[in-house]
Amino acid sequence: MADFLNEDERLTWNLIKFFARVWWFFIRIAWWLAVLVVLSIGAGVIGLVRLGRTKAGDTASGRYSDDGRLWLDEGTGQQYPVSETETEYCEVEADQTGMYWRRTAVSRLLRSGAIVRYKFYAISRGSQDAEPVIVAEEEFPQEARRNITLDHLDPAKAAEDRYGLDGNRDQATGALDSLDLLLARRGWERATDDEEKKIAHGQHWYSRMYTRPVIRWAEPLPAISAVPGEAS
Repeated sequence: MADFLNEDERLTWNLIKFFARVWWFFIRIAWWLAVLVVLSIGAGVIGLVRLGRTKAGDTASGRYSDDGRLWLDEGTGQQYPVSETETEYCEVEADQTGMYWRRTAVSRLLRSGAIVRYKFYAISRGSQDAEPVIVAEEEFPQEARRNITLDHLDPAKAAEDRYGLDGNRDQATGALDSLDLLLARRGWERATDDEEKKIAHGQHWYSRMYTRPVIRWAEPLPAISAVPGEAS
């Protein structure tokens, strides 16, 4: 269109385009700042509502007795018998669960991608007839990238990374390590290579397997005031 205009008209047209871009830039900033403020207020209200609540699963941490026959719950002092013959396993799976809207607002202001909410779940299936149970979970953020999945974040392939995914990879591996520590506090340990070969499981780099002896939660023993071996 500008090719058919004289010099004055072309200058006017360029000025219109310039001011339109500046106007759009400020509208965009104002929009994301408004989103950030509203979401921050909402998060503050939700935080006040949740204040003082105990997060589900916080009391599940404990340890085995010295002879391995009892599980001692650190939160309640409750004791549970541990099977000497039965073993259960869990496997880490991942799912995208939503978006971090406040982080996305900041990220978009910086002209970066949206910040997506992911979770690693450690899912125990027990025996073949048992219902799947989530025994631990860990949430972590990921910057949304076109055609990029968690499989692209495999640490073993970091040297071949052509997409600059170091930040995403650090978030994912950090969450996986945190989940590993949480499971250890709940009596789980990483399965050996031989154990993994016996159990069909996912082929993702994060598909870690864990095992522990079956804890008989339905057969609690009398609670104790303190876990043996710890200072009172």
